[in-house]
Amino acid sequence: MESASILRYLEGKTILVTGGTGFLGMVFLEKILTVQPDVKKIYLLLRASDTKSATKRMNNEIIVKELLRVLKEKRGADFDSLISEKVVALPGDVTSENLGVKDLKVYNEIQIIFNCAATTNFDERYDIALDVNTFGVLHAIDFALKCSKLEMFLHVSTAYVCGERGGLLLEDSSSMDEMIKQMTKFDFEAVEKKLVKEKLNELKAQGASHEVITNTMKDFGIERTIDSVIASYYKGKLPCLLVDPMLVFDMIPVDMLVNSIIVAMAVNENKSSIIIYHVGTSLRNPIKFCDIHDIVFKYCSENPWINKDGTLVKAGKFTMFKTMASFHMYMQIRYMLPLQIRPEHQAITDGHLDGRAATPADKEIWSIPAMGEMTVREIDRERRETRERWNGCRNSSSSSL
Repeated sequence: MESASILRYLEGKTILVTGGTGFLGMVFLEKILTVQPDVKKIYLLLRASDTKSATKRMNNEIIVKELLRVLKEKRGADFDSLISEKVVALPGDVTSENLGVKDLKVYNEIQIIFNCAATTNFDERYDIALDVNTFGVLHAIDFALKCSKLEMFLHVSTAYVCGERGGLLLEDSSSMDEMIKQMTKFDFEAVEKKLVKEKLNELKAQGASHEVITNTMKDFGIERTIDSVIASYYKGKLPCLLVDPMLVFDMIPVDMLVNSIIVAMAVNENKSSIIIYHVGTSLRNPIKFCDIHDIVFKYCSENPWINKDGTLVKAGKFTMFKTMASFHMYMQIRYMLPLQIRPEHQAITDGHLDGRAATPADKEIWSIPAMGEMTVREIDRERRETRERWNGCRNSSSSSL
């Protein structure tokens, strides 16, 4: 599709953007204002109580960003007038019905809705993540159905969402129809809201503090949403993984994603069908698992997991095994042998064994470090931690296969 036709499509359009303060939302805003300043208006849905608060938040969290520096330099003295004429802060919240929008006139103005509001925190409270990432989409769709001039509703989600299915999955309408049939077998909203309510009521009945409730709901979210590999690593329970470090992951630079989003809008002008695009760069701009590991390690080092007792978890770099044989050998030597220690050797205290002093050979044979100087309680703790690490590695290997 020619770039000129894309720009013509955007000219004079009124667009609603949810998630405007997020990474993707801000890049989208910058791109539109840069390539097509003749867009009629861009509404940014911002969590705020009124228009004044929403505008203040827009100015403090979006307009001042370094991301808009090039646009500011390009527009010069006209930058402020461009923002005031084209960009409007709209108070609301995706967790509320009708997105919390009280200004009824926008229903008759909006032509395009770009929905990218989401919480991307790995350790977000489950009730909050559910409200934003799941029910927020439902609220956005309900809002869209009330917009009289709506031409396009574009929702951004995680790529390769295939549920519990396996094998070769064709990306066509029949696959989509089958997925919808499976989803209607139970009321997801009722089930999940009931679980959240029961969990919160349980915590309140126990007299749990706000801090305890927050930490518990984070754990509850991890159990129900996050990939077990990331969760285990983040909590410091994943010292190894069965994976080829040179395996290519499918990730994409944000500017390429935004370009794809805008093209998808223009290509599907005046079309009523549901079309799903998967945007990836595996062949043209590959990133390997070892690179991902370095990025995640950096994130976990700068934002460590906090246990319920307030202690920080230091996630170290884990060992990667390319073959099942090497992985099994490591599991046997590192974890299984310590778990097979004979009962009499659990009682080594003060360097004594069976009425005699434990020799260096005894300590070397039984591979727990400095065992002759360990108490029974310390040995038990070491065995428990070994079992946890073993289970974490075993579960992660299943997830990666």
